[in-house]
Amino acid sequence: MPGILGIRSMNDPAYTCLPRLHLLLLLCTLEVLVPESSWTAQLGAKASASITPKQINELAQDPVWLKLLHYKDGQSEVLTKKFFLSSDGTYDPAAELLATLDAYSEPWSAKDNNDTHARCRFPARYFWLSSHVALPDYSPQPPQCTRLSKWSLPDQVTSTSIFLVSGYLGNPASVFGHTLLKFNTESQDDQAGLFDLTVNYGAVVPENESTLRYIIYGIGGGYQAGFSDRYFYTQDLVYSRKEFRDIWDYQLRLSNQQQQLLIFHLWEILGKKFTYYFFHKNCAARLAELLELILEEQLLDNARCWYAPVEIFHHLEEIDQVRPEAGKDRLIQSIRFIPSVERTLYYRFNQLNEEEKQAVQAVIEKGTGSLQESLELVDTKQQLAVLDTLLAYYTYRLVEDAPNPAKAMQQGKRDLLLARLGLPPRTTPLEQPPELASPAKGLPPLLTGIGIGYSQARNSYLRLHLAPFTQESVGRNSLGGDEVTVLDTVVGIGENGFFIDRFDLLRIRKLKTNHALRHEKNSWSWQLRTGMESVAEDGVAEQDFFFRFGAGRAQKFANSITAYALLEASAHTEQPYARLFPHIGVLTDFGWFKSRFYGGASLSYQDHLEAMYGIELQYDMPPHSALSLQGEKDKIAVELKWYW
Repeated sequence: MPGILGIRSMNDPAYTCLPRLHLLLLLCTLEVLVPESSWTAQLGAKASASITPKQINELAQDPVWLKLLHYKDGQSEVLTKKFFLSSDGTYDPAAELLATLDAYSEPWSAKDNNDTHARCRFPARYFWLSSHVALPDYSPQPPQCTRLSKWSLPDQVTSTSIFLVSGYLGNPASVFGHTLLKFNTESQDDQAGLFDLTVNYGAVVPENESTLRYIIYGIGGGYQAGFSDRYFYTQDLVYSRKEFRDIWDYQLRLSNQQQQLLIFHLWEILGKKFTYYFFHKNCAARLAELLELILEEQLLDNARCWYAPVEIFHHLEEIDQVRPEAGKDRLIQSIRFIPSVERTLYYRFNQLNEEEKQAVQAVIEKGTGSLQESLELVDTKQQLAVLDTLLAYYTYRLVEDAPNPAKAMQQGKRDLLLARLGLPPRTTPLEQPPELASPAKGLPPLLTGIGIGYSQARNSYLRLHLAPFTQESVGRNSLGGDEVTVLDTVVGIGENGFFIDRFDLLRIRKLKTNHALRHEKNSWSWQLRTGMESVAEDGVAEQDFFFRFGAGRAQKFANSITAYALLEASAHTEQPYARLFPHIGVLTDFGWFKSRFYGGASLSYQDHLEAMYGIELQYDMPPHSALSLQGEKDKIAVELKWYW
């Protein structure tokens, strides 16, 4: 893999008596007493003759140099020893700077055709140092660095993009979304950019890892992680075609120098290992660190315990708005929406007229053996639409069923391709789904609130609300009826002091509302909730820990109303310990006003039947706040919310 290169031994006879760090400290102490010419003579011919101990100190503490070494709290976060030229480089930036300068003048040898020279391995360091120190015969891309030149694509990369990938509920680590970088070449024979280079950051997880271990290690730093490079078509295959996730392409406006430094530094850290923390040292935080290397603005100023992928894009949007006020160019060149293949398939099917839809459904139900019969029901122009939609459907199913798709599906796609080749080409390109606004155009995911609550067991009490990540069904950053909320905590202050009114460790709702195509593999809606809440038992407040999961069906009416019916099973620490809860619900979204109503009956193994119902209303107020009313059978609350 590019970036995993050998390291040469750095034996300098000028340092056989004193370690370099000790020599540096001594020289800094005696700077006034020792002439500069004497100091450079001791340093040796390898280092620049124009650099002074003061410059060494200043450069070693320069924020860019520390970012190039990934220093945090006095130590580098890079675990790979080959990333350092000095044995003390992990914790001593000055020692690493001296070793880097010395390595620059090391002679080239025959084996340097494999890019083993420091100038090939650390091009970003020398690119930055060249603007501060005289480096004889400096070239950003020496001809000996053949692998670097092939990878960095000089004169071909025209711009840099950062991708926001929507959340994927099939994997806990992907629920909150993902980010990756892409270097755009705008090649005329690859206008979709499928062969452009992308850089991804992720944890190295063993195969068949247990869910419990996966969660514990992911949160606690038990996994190593690193940057890897792939062609964009491999990312598109996974995210858009297999996991059916939408992508927003943020093309950044970077100078040539910024882009060059970013590319060079990525080459330096490809394959190098870091410690992975799911909440705050994840893909978004690491890419934010990379962008902070080249941008004046901060992207991680509020990243302490949590940094969700969408947060980096909220920062980019804020920078883009502020820069013109300071007379600077905007940061964001453009935002391009890349719909998932599932979204594209449903959009194309819904664009068909009734005759065309019937022909598509007939082939889906009966197989391509009925293709000719179905096509005879429509004219040639309609046949184009039918075949293009069927090809999209079969491609969708083949990827969804990978790695072992049914032979009938494989043969079916071949039959469709042959039939499509028998018809004339389209005169206009296939229509794409309408643009979907980026989640970063909404409000940030951190929620705080204050309000008043009332319950049978607690009477009136003050409510304090905090959720570090929330995308609510009824909220300012809604997912169109879906919901993902983590560590949602409501603390009450009542007559007897503090208490936890509600704690949702995880709350997810996924409503599948498009059922236009029959014989779907997965048409279920579902929800999951686990945590603890304060309940009344015989008039006394108790803490009930619970786990709930439900599945059912959902349907959207017009664009503002969604109805669903779910059967939920739950386990509790308070009696009754196991319950079934069939219920129906309605969600409405009128922009500034959203609501949710639900009602049903809770049935336990003790034949205990109890009516259950609830309501949520939210009125959005500019710029970042909302007024909320929440009520259920035995409690009600009014709350003022803020989104940060």
